[in-house]
Amino acid sequence: MAASDSHTDPYPLPYDPAPPTLYQAELARLRHENQQIKARLRWANDVLGNSKIPSGQRITLYFTRIELEIQRQQTQTPGPQPVRIWKIAQESGQSPDGVGRHLDKLAQCGAWERDVRTSIDPRSSQLHSQVHLTPLPALEQPKELAPSTPNNWGGQRATCSACGSDQLVAETRIFCTECGTLHVIRQRPLNPTVPQDAGREPETATIPEQRNVGASPAPAPQDDGHVNNLPGGGVPTGPNPVPQDVGRKPEPPTVPTQLNSHQEPPATVPQDAGRGAAYLAQVAGDGRRHIEMQSMSADKYQWRAGAVTPALAARHLGGAVTLGAELRQADGTTFALCWDTDTADGWQQLQWAAQQLEAANAHPVLERSPAARGGHLWLFFREAVDSACARATAHLHAPVLTTIGEAWPDPAGRRIAVRLPAGFYRRPGVAAWCELADADGAAWCTGVDAMALVLGARMPASWVMPLEARVPASPALPPPLVGY
Repeated sequence: MAASDSHTDPYPLPYDPAPPTLYQAELARLRHENQQIKARLRWANDVLGNSKIPSGQRITLYFTRIELEIQRQQTQTPGPQPVRIWKIAQESGQSPDGVGRHLDKLAQCGAWERDVRTSIDPRSSQLHSQVHLTPLPALEQPKELAPSTPNNWGGQRATCSACGSDQLVAETRIFCTECGTLHVIRQRPLNPTVPQDAGREPETATIPEQRNVGASPAPAPQDDGHVNNLPGGGVPTGPNPVPQDVGRKPEPPTVPTQLNSHQEPPATVPQDAGRGAAYLAQVAGDGRRHIEMQSMSADKYQWRAGAVTPALAARHLGGAVTLGAELRQADGTTFALCWDTDTADGWQQLQWAAQQLEAANAHPVLERSPAARGGHLWLFFREAVDSACARATAHLHAPVLTTIGEAWPDPAGRRIAVRLPAGFYRRPGVAAWCELADADGAAWCTGVDAMALVLGARMPASWVMPLEARVPASPALPPPLVGY
């Protein structure tokens, strides 16, 4: 065949290619759609990363913007848009009342203007209320949203009458009134702060039986506390009062650059020896041992003999010691469930699980780590419940909990312990009260106030579903970024 002969394509096109203008139009449409998706992702990341507003309000903000877009497409009118609170609550796993409160709080942050319009239903003659929202420009900049009045997490702060600074230090001096020997000087910030993480240490301890055996004497079960010795003089720091300095002029206090493990818990937090301590002893379980946090040792926790008694629980709530336990009763029941994470992503999952559990008529309690990482999610019960059934019920309502690696009582039956709630956290570089809040996360509390939150969050045993009533559930992913 000659080179000039025509060649037939063995794979002819079934149709003529579209004109270049159609390709260009489709390419432009895809680019525009891609830009919209990227903008939505940036907006969602800014919402989730805004720590100035509570996590529950962030979730409501995310789903409310989707609802506003849906309503705008349906009404085709600018201005105020009606929102379906029940729909937002259903998709976000929250209660309608909680969503309503969040909408009001976010209106105060400047995300939108909130208007409640009432009308009479012609069919039922009942008064009907409808919430309308008018988006404001700040809604498109969610990382800038903040309450008009900053949240005062640490309470009212004392200031210097001379210069107005809040860097005040309280000093405790212990000395012998007979010879004048000064045994110890302790200083602590009068206005407690939450320092940054000084190291990656686990929140919980898996401690072998043989570790530190004989390192310190085991207290009797009814011991009122673990008594340590003061450096330099052997003066005990137990419940017996130590005379205060009445004849020596105190030295000028100095402000420490960071907290250390020798500092005392704030004196404003009283010691609860009543119902809170008794219930905390039930939560700890009836095991023959417990753990105690070590302020300076390389081991974060050490085992101590004996169960956590109400007296020891009272010392834990008062900040004298920081205890942990297995949360297990001998018959396989428990008064509490706990999930733990040490990562920011895991903490967001626990917050999402708390919202889902609250929607299922549970009363979850969040406890964030004073070391500025992760935290705990707690469920408390008035009566002892079967551990496996209670955990399966929680997983049914909040499947994301199945992705959390650490849980108590330990599902595998290991003899490991977790720090009890509402205590004082002492480690090198960190000395602060553990803060607790409900699923909304709007108000964090410490000490006896935190234990009052725990007592109010106790659920009846009837919340736990029997074995035959449960249906297995697969782990749920976090809410989608776009659309319902």
